Amino acid sequence: MSETLKPLFDRILVKPDPIETQTDSGIIIPDSGQKKPLRGSVVSCGHKVDCVTPGDRVTYGEFHGNKISVNGEEYLLLREAELFAIIEN
Repeated sequence: MSETLKPLFDRILVKPDPIETQTDSGIIIPDSGQKKPLRGSVVSCGHKVDCVTPGDRVTYGEFHGNKISVNGEEYLLLREAELFAIIEN
């Protein structure tokens, strides 16, 4: 059965960008050197969120949010105040 998750109040569900395992030049990065992504895409928002909408790309702090797994996919559940910025192209 497939689960869905709807954040409450000021919480935001974010799909983190994938961890880079290889450099642009093709060098493989060992696990100890891989950096946790600090960017991701907003999947859904609680009803009290004002600044972001699903589909926005955002940046957040390294130790912010709670990891959560839904249908085998890893997400972060953050409060709106834990976001640093919306990434615009």
